[in-house]
Amino acid sequence: MTTTTKTKESMTIEFGGFYETLANEAVEQRMFNEYGNLRKYESYDDQPWQDVESYETPENLKLAYDQYCVDYCEYLEKWIKEHLNVDISIEFDKLWSPKEYNFETDQIDANISTKDLNKLYEAIRSNKEFCKEFIETIEKNTTSYDGYFAFYDKEQVLNENKDNMLFRNIFDFICSKIDKTDCYYEMVEGY
Repeated sequence: MTTTTKTKESMTIEFGGFYETLANEAVEQRMFNEYGNLRKYESYDDQPWQDVESYETPENLKLAYDQYCVDYCEYLEKWIKEHLNVDISIEFDKLWSPKEYNFETDQIDANISTKDLNKLYEAIRSNKEFCKEFIETIEKNTTSYDGYFAFYDKEQVLNENKDNMLFRNIFDFICSKIDKTDCYYEMVEGY
């Protein structure tokens, strides 16, 4: 009988999505920067802009959104190195988008080695400020209240990592600490 040790975990990264966000503006700005202004006036009068050719094809949009996700994973790696002094590798897998944006938003599916996830957890535990905030976040997420029923308790998340909830909470916590405006400018200028 052989046993398999899982070396990578599939993680969902809640980055805020694209629907009416700075992330979407960053993608649009990047497309504009890459393809240039492909529009021209039909005449010098007050005529509406006419498309010379459309660069917003489904293929180009998918490539642009996927590239943003790859770059966001790299931004996360850099942020983690800068704030927690740990090197990890986050490998973009795919972008998940809901059919409708009234309850959910876009998410990044990524792969991260179990070793890196454990290093990241240890870095958070050894940083007093981050650890305190992270534990408070876990306590909030695992406490039921009117209108919200917690599916996991604190012990299941912190000690058992039930259903990978410890690692998911780590990334939710880190993404909540990232300044979206700084991220936007780095994503646009760094492209």
